[in-house]
Amino acid sequence: MELDIVQAVKGSFSWLSDGKTWKYVLLQYAFTFLSLLVFGGLAVLVLGPAIISLFTGQAAEGLVETIVSGIIALFLIFIVWIIAATVFSLAITVLVVNRGLELFGFRPSGGFSFGKAGKILVLGIVSFIYQVFSWYSKKLMAVVLVFYLLAFLAIATALFAPLVSFIFILLTLALAIPYIAIMIYNGLRLALSIPVMLEGDTSVTQSLSKSWNMTNGHALMLFFTWVVFVIAIIAISIIAGLAADIFSTLLGLASPSIAPAIKIGANMLVNFIINPIIMVAGLFLVVGIFAQLSGNSMGGEKMAPFREQPQFTAKASAQPSPQRPRWLAEKK
Repeated sequence: MELDIVQAVKGSFSWLSDGKTWKYVLLQYAFTFLSLLVFGGLAVLVLGPAIISLFTGQAAEGLVETIVSGIIALFLIFIVWIIAATVFSLAITVLVVNRGLELFGFRPSGGFSFGKAGKILVLGIVSFIYQVFSWYSKKLMAVVLVFYLLAFLAIATALFAPLVSFIFILLTLALAIPYIAIMIYNGLRLALSIPVMLEGDTSVTQSLSKSWNMTNGHALMLFFTWVVFVIAIIAISIIAGLAADIFSTLLGLASPSIAPAIKIGANMLVNFIINPIIMVAGLFLVVGIFAQLSGNSMGGEKMAPFREQPQFTAKASAQPSPQRPRWLAEKK
């Protein structure tokens, strides 16, 4: 089945009319806001008195020790936050992809669980390994291994044989562009592994293998699909940035002394708003591509405004049987 680029990109924004998906976006806003609030508050409580004493020139006993212990405490809290943020990100990924599968006419295998979040984490690690070693293509793997070998030899010979090292560097650079192309190609071929896993409850290796097989012969169209999507995201970001600049400029005219701070704050607010939207749109793009290559393109009822309306003929349209999904009956 051919991949429809326009339909895939339109489908990536189809969730904008879905209230349930917006709840997941709002959860991301809440998590980010609480993170900033907690870290800002802790920084003020832990380091505030010491910093004030430092800049006011007031001697404070054990000032250095207080600052160092405060930094260590914040670092430990940051590590805990990294773990919490990772779990939260995995949870949002599962929830959004599951919702996307539902809207595209699939029945995902259950809701969120920490087991699924763990599988997604393992999937990401294994997918990265498969990507950097071109696991499913032995010919491309040979090119990748030669690239790694040349890079290693360039480093290993740098101290005792600079000329030889320079030759290896040139050879490595000669393979750099093919290597980058291979990494992009492998990433495109493995990109459907998350919806594959959540739709069929498959193992990590089965999900990667199915994604690779499903995208066979579609790599170029996948690449152009992502290019169009990125262009759309850049256009949205530019428009949002211009709106923020205009707004901050108008406020700055009223308070010139704090105009730079207003501009920085406006840009931060724009990023705060659009980043979760971009993340959800990217996940829906992946689900939409998976739906097309599965033959279930835009099958869900929520997708009706984003798919072409069927052409009615004199023949009666096929009615879905109770045992068969509606989208499959429509495809018949």
